[in-house]
Amino acid sequence: MERTAFIIAEYDPFHNGHALHIRKTREAGAETVVVVMSGNFVQRGDIAMGDKTLRTQMALEGGADLVLENPLKYVLSGARYFAEGAIEAIKSTGIKGTVSFGASADVDTLKTLAGYLDTQEIQEKIRSISEEKHVPLAHAVQETVAQLLPDHADILKDPNNVLAVEYMRAATRKGLQTDWYRVPRDTVLHDGENTLERLASGKKIRSVIYGHESQYKDYCPETTVSLLEREIGEGSAPADRKKYDAAFYSRLLTLTSKDLVTANGVSQGFDNRLIDAIQDCTSLQELYDTVKMKRFTHSRVRQAVVSAVLGIKKADLTRENPYLRVLGFSDRGRELLRNIRDHSTVPVVMNLSEAPLSRERTLDETAGKLYDLCRPKPRGGRAEYLVKPVILHTTER
Repeated sequence: MERTAFIIAEYDPFHNGHALHIRKTREAGAETVVVVMSGNFVQRGDIAMGDKTLRTQMALEGGADLVLENPLKYVLSGARYFAEGAIEAIKSTGIKGTVSFGASADVDTLKTLAGYLDTQEIQEKIRSISEEKHVPLAHAVQETVAQLLPDHADILKDPNNVLAVEYMRAATRKGLQTDWYRVPRDTVLHDGENTLERLASGKKIRSVIYGHESQYKDYCPETTVSLLEREIGEGSAPADRKKYDAAFYSRLLTLTSKDLVTANGVSQGFDNRLIDAIQDCTSLQELYDTVKMKRFTHSRVRQAVVSAVLGIKKADLTRENPYLRVLGFSDRGRELLRNIRDHSTVPVVMNLSEAPLSRERTLDETAGKLYDLCRPKPRGGRAEYLVKPVILHTTER
């Protein structure tokens, strides 16, 4: 384990499983923990329950030292690009470290699978199965592995293993030299709970919070509970689902066919289906249910729809992000940040106003405005430019 460990996460919200991951990473030898975290929108193709500032504070009080943002355009994509965005951010720091992740399979097995999937022969077979059987690429990958590596057939049924493999593949593509450290993770907890060990999935915890129940307190650190109680009490969280539905569906109705066809995640065969459904449906959930088909999962549909609303194009994923955004840091994180500023391959920015003028800055600004509309109490104005790094002094932890 290197002195610096990188964790790729979303923390929506930060719970006991996340705290355990950080603790185990430190016990393995990490002195500084850097989290590359999704912003106000998350990989499941949805708005985050808590905004990036709240979740950054949860992460810092939960043991992280520095929180960087995984660029928006990568977050609202499949596992490959989600991983690529995070690995790109890690590489751009210029800091040598270990990537720590949670998975049920061991590191060597995951490395074997990553190398296997990167061969040209296997990629051609995956595409062939996907096209012939009209199934998502992820399903085609599982079928290919089941046929040619039967001993590994069940490994990619675990979403945590899938992400770990994609991290490794992205590191190869990006030329990132890094070590890997795995914290064992129970596949059962992806959508469920373990009451004995006070562990539950983010999905389970979010459903409890939106149900106005207090059970979430059983599965989150006291610091998270305190922050959520404060934000809920002030009317700052969670994001309002009804406002989200209204704001995003209204925006969808204004988009042209060209806007939709060129959006990230919209492919041939999906575009016309989406265009027709927007005119016939009356809510996001109805749209998702209508457009979903064998080849296009709910997750993929949500990612494509949110990308279209935010203006993320397919071409955006072909460019590296022009800046590295800092969301928060502790005293120890501040020291590492100085080092990153000296070695980073892109500008390190504390506020969006410092970012180079670019498509990515425009996308971040739009996402901030739309997220603000979904707050219980919107702040208005240039919402994303109000976001400043969370600073946590060691004595506060």
